[in-house]
Amino acid sequence: MTETLSRLHEVLDGAVEDDRAEGIILAKREIFTDAEIFELEMKHIFEGNWVYLAHDSQIPNVGDYFTTYIGRQPIVISGT
Repeated sequence: MTETLSRLHEVLDGAVEDDRAEGIILAKREIFTDAEIFELEMKHIFEGNWVYLAHDSQIPNVGDYFTTYIGRQPIVISGT
């Protein structure tokens, strides 16, 4: 566990290159492809909190619907 946390801290500490004097602000690709970071995001963002998904204006009529993905799950939202 400690090894994993140390590695994640290392990855996240170097995740952004910020050289505003040169006009460079970059996120390193590793933060988007790292399996452990993905699992932490799923657990702490998508599975552990309320997430804004839609506004009622997006489904104004009974029978209206749209589909989207959030976290791991496909979601269908329908107007009632």
